[in-house]
Amino acid sequence: MSKKHAQTTYGMIFGGIMALFCSCTMTASTINVSGNLPSGNPNALIEIPFTANSNDLVIQTDSWGTSGGFDPVLWLFDSAGATQLDKDDDICNGANFPAGCGVAVNRNAMIPNPGDSRGGAFSFSSGTSYLLILSAFDQHYCTANTLCEGVVYPNTGWTNGGSFNGLGTNYDIVFNATNAPTFINPPPQGQQYSPVTNYPLAGIPEPGSAGFILIGGVFLIWRGSSRYL
Repeated sequence: MSKKHAQTTYGMIFGGIMALFCSCTMTASTINVSGNLPSGNPNALIEIPFTANSNDLVIQTDSWGTSGGFDPVLWLFDSAGATQLDKDDDICNGANFPAGCGVAVNRNAMIPNPGDSRGGAFSFSSGTSYLLILSAFDQHYCTANTLCEGVVYPNTGWTNGGSFNGLGTNYDIVFNATNAPTFINPPPQGQQYSPVTNYPLAGIPEPGSAGFILIGGVFLIWRGSSRYL
């Protein structure tokens, strides 16, 4: 394994193990999953299938900022990867969004993000399996024939708009819950999840969305430049 790749770390929590043998007060467990996207491919994805074992699960990245990692986006799907359930880009965009977060910029992502109501309120259900996907901003998942970031695409899939924006390729995802989630087919201990590069593409924008493309392009240029002011 190249030293360039950070190892995936599984923090096995003593409280969780003890719950198998006694009735005791559980404390929150934390599991870190870390690694790198390929240095030459900011459109690669990290896919993590898991089963939630408590309703209070919170998933958050902490690799942007002091550790120098890229701007991460978290996407949550059902276990089949067919239905998007939630998404978060920034914990705080520096302009008090989500509401109440203030003016301190935090490009890390968090699901659920209580203040971000764009996708409606979301919470995990114990015993339910999910697919978590991490991407670099602005690799975007779009639904076919639906306005998406100012553009209409013919297919449901990914737009290949990701960029590291001069930052590092490292990521770190923190799973925090009373009962740690169960990871489905995780990589061997000491290895990271393999970046996924073969995924459905949203395709070339529909000709009828030319006006949206212009508007969306201006918006994305502004959005991308304003993120690092």
